[in-house]
Amino acid sequence: MRKVLASGYCRALEMGRLAFGRVEASDALLLRTYVPIPGAPAPLPWSQRVAQLRSWLGVPPDWWFKPPPATPINTILITHFPNIKAALGVDIDFGSAVIVRPSGTGDFRLVARISGDEWGLLAPGNTAGDNTK
Repeated sequence: MRKVLASGYCRALEMGRLAFGRVEASDALLLRTYVPIPGAPAPLPWSQRVAQLRSWLGVPPDWWFKPPPATPINTILITHFPNIKAALGVDIDFGSAVIVRPSGTGDFRLVARISGDEWGLLAPGNTAGDNTK
């Protein structure tokens, strides 16, 4: 993957480190209710943060273009369910994920949702619910 970006909240940063081994904090992924400590810079207004998130969702990964690299390169965004609701218009719960596919024209479409209780089913070697065997 090209980048792993996360909200500056500890739980989001820790998710990035645990799942992907690296992460960069991004103010654009902070909750709407975030209030910086006195003296710290304020993030962009909420509407601009939602617009930034939507713009990232619409950017095709590098492999979209010719010639493609040897392996697909994606950007991982770790944020909060209110941000997903604002950017995508879909409700998710804690621990859930959405997968989007850029259209190539700056827009995107939702292709999958993974609920928090489904992550274990994706573990290597887990065949629970596998209809192919």
